[in-house]
Amino acid sequence: MSWQAYVDNQICSQVSCRLAAIAGLQDGAIWAKFEKDASVMPVTQQELKVIADTMRTNPGSFTESGIYLAVFI
Repeated sequence: MSWQAYVDNQICSQVSCRLAAIAGLQDGAIWAKFEKDASVMPVTQQELKVIADTMRTNPGSFTESGIYLAVFI
């Protein structure tokens, strides 16, 4: 099964979501994604790299505060 099929069939078909992505831990490269509609701002590789870097260097910070992506229009 491809990562895209996993996102489509295992994640998005099971829960209601507007955005889902699987990305590489080293560089934040997007391996698969789902965007429900055009009003959802897509997550960028740069944003995913920041998350990946934090997961490698300080994973406990996410259990304390969660992950937030801010969109400014």
